[in-house]
Amino acid sequence: MSPVAITLLVIVIVLAIIIAVLYFLGKKAQKKVMMRQEYNVLKSHLSDFFNAKVQFTCDEKGKGKISIPFKNEEDLERIIGLFDKLK
Repeated sequence: MSPVAITLLVIVIVLAIIIAVLYFLGKKAQKKVMMRQEYNVLKSHLSDFFNAKVQFTCDEKGKGKISIPFKNEEDLERIIGLFDKLK
């Protein structure tokens, strides 16, 4: 094989690797966007249900916390009552 042919082959292989990596990263980024949209929809539904601004924190692995703030003791009791109704 000539040096030019080897060089072209190496260039094609490198480009194929770059395209594969970009494709993979694009899919991963697309999945994150979908997850964020799903979390926002869920956060909105929970905020409406609890009549409070529900907050989410989530890491890249999907682990996180849901926080439901309350204004005072009565508000906390109202939220606890909603949980009790879900049993």
